[in-house]
Amino acid sequence: MIAERYALGRYTIIVQGVPGELLPRFTVFVGGKRLGAQRSRPTTLDCERLEHPPAYVPVKSTYGAFTIAPGKRGRPRKDAPRRDDGTLGPMGSSFDDYVEAAPSDLPSFAGSNSLD
Repeated sequence: MIAERYALGRYTIIVQGVPGELLPRFTVFVGGKRLGAQRSRPTTLDCERLEHPPAYVPVKSTYGAFTIAPGKRGRPRKDAPRRDDGTLGPMGSSFDDYVEAAPSDLPSFAGSNSLD
């Protein structure tokens, strides 16, 4: 495999072909220290990001996000009895509160297939 070397500012970049791959590997060095590698030709900004990566917020544990709080209900078991208040929604409201009655002056379309 033939390796090509070139300089981009203060960064040294070595291009190597990888067996079985179409794209070459661009390895970035500064002062003899390897910063990283990528598949596309790096720019100066890419090299700077490899040298000094941006700060990020640490990932928080999601363990507490999936626990059921005392006032919240999850999905009931198959054999669980229905609640006494007859509510269906998680907010304590019945489905009938959301259904509006159709006005009586609208024509009935039951059984008609014409669009006139």
